[in-house]
Amino acid sequence: MDEGQKAAESEELRERLNLLMQEAWRNEQALRRFQQFELRLMGCTELPELLHTLLSGGREVFAWEQVCLHLHDPRYDLRQILQQSGGSEADLPQVSFLDETGALERVTALGFLPRLSRYDARRHGFFLLHPGGDVGSIGLVPLYHQARLLGLLALGSSSPERFSSSVATDFLQHLAAVIGVCIEMTASRDKLRFLGLTDALTGVNNRRFFDQRLPEEVARVARREEPLSCLFIDIDHFKRINDTHGHPAGDAVLREVAALIRAQLRASDVVARYGGEEFAALLPDTGMTRALEVAERIRGSVASAPVTTDAGEEVPVTVSIGLATLGGGREADPMDLVAEADQALYRAKAQGRNQVVCAAVDS
Repeated sequence: MDEGQKAAESEELRERLNLLMQEAWRNEQALRRFQQFELRLMGCTELPELLHTLLSGGREVFAWEQVCLHLHDPRYDLRQILQQSGGSEADLPQVSFLDETGALERVTALGFLPRLSRYDARRHGFFLLHPGGDVGSIGLVPLYHQARLLGLLALGSSSPERFSSSVATDFLQHLAAVIGVCIEMTASRDKLRFLGLTDALTGVNNRRFFDQRLPEEVARVARREEPLSCLFIDIDHFKRINDTHGHPAGDAVLREVAALIRAQLRASDVVARYGGEEFAALLPDTGMTRALEVAERIRGSVASAPVTTDAGEEVPVTVSIGLATLGGGREADPMDLVAEADQALYRAKAQGRNQVVCAAVDS
């Protein structure tokens, strides 16, 4: 081998070594970014903070073009945590909360390993909630904790190769395990934090929580051009129900009415057991007309659903509702809104019960 060949071979080896060193540096940087991101996730103390960090941080740290999160929430626990934290589903358009896991089980049928492939709108459209631009490939990453499916992280890329089936999934598997642990930890911590703000019998918020949220919502009205409506809901002849059918039947009625009220409200609305047989609800960004529609739906759903006791008796139930609305952009004493709704409720009961009466506050 002459000197020229030796020099060329030596130069080729130097270039290969340089490429290997660059790749090692990139891998080290990627590992460092992942470790920092993992620490950020594990440092989150509340579920809303965790979700925002995961979605925004993933885009920032890993250049995820599209990211969506699907969470299994059969008992409404996670959505209630968001609500009790002062947020709503509308604040997280990239997150969906699922009552069932049917769609996710198509991905996890072969286990909890990430599934990477070319994007097919027919097969994968459900997973990217708001697909923007061209999607070339998709990564579907099951989230789990102690072999229990918690949800799924969907990642979309314009590049057909970014999430191709030939790409290693070790990093995504580890990330999924970290996210799963963080979801469990923050949700459990939030549940404990809000335990003192929940009515044990009905599962809705209690008076203490309502009293905390009321001034916050009224202050929001003053900042924005968005009205706020308040409903006071009272179960008609509740003492008679207890006296006739017994206290267990009365408890069943309270639970059923609470569930029917919640079913007619949005996740951003606040419902609380205000005391005894009385419930209160706050409906942000809701004027008098729409609030009246909601109140009538509540009244109608209760009246059409007699409660069956453990003894098999059907107990007819009705409610009276007082409604007051605070106009957007107005300042007011929070207790004025409550007082107007309470007075409207008094009139609803005085006029024969099982009806809705409206009163406006600075509307």
